[in-house]
Amino acid sequence: LELRKTKTPYYLCKRRNLLDDAACNELRVEKEQIERTIWTIWQEHCRLFATIPVASLYEQQIEKLRKQEKILKQSLERFPAEKINLYEQFCSSRVKQDKDQLSKQEEVVRKEIEKVSGQIDMLEKRQKNYQCAADLVERYRTSEALTEEFMSEMVEKIVVYEDKRIEIVWKYREEFEEIL
Repeated sequence: LELRKTKTPYYLCKRRNLLDDAACNELRVEKEQIERTIWTIWQEHCRLFATIPVASLYEQQIEKLRKQEKILKQSLERFPAEKINLYEQFCSSRVKQDKDQLSKQEEVVRKEIEKVSGQIDMLEKRQKNYQCAADLVERYRTSEALTEEFMSEMVEKIVVYEDKRIEIVWKYREEFEEIL
């Protein structure tokens, strides 16, 4: 969109003259309407960040996964001793197929550890991204009006549809959506 600075500033589609019958030719949205929409949604984001304990939820999830990972690693530590035991039994001709079964169990546990470790990494990344968004919320929550700095840090893009619906794509949309 392109801003027209008139008495009542409004936005027009930059490409409106490229196609004669393009739907955006008639699209005109007042600057105040877009700002009011952004501001209303922003205030809701601030309220949600203040009332929902997302940071502690991340901590709880990560702690739960770390415990699960620890238990799995402990169970993995028992496999070498069991293999030695099976080997000794094998040497005395008592066991043959248990070794293969134990190796399969060990591989299952290794894959489960890998899966849990991946989940921990993902949660830690999401927690870090959430903290960045929370820091920005803290910085801008007391603002009285939209600033260019706010817009460049928080808003990725704004889409205005033919029916004049406005969609704000936030830079931290995943973090905002998660607490909604």
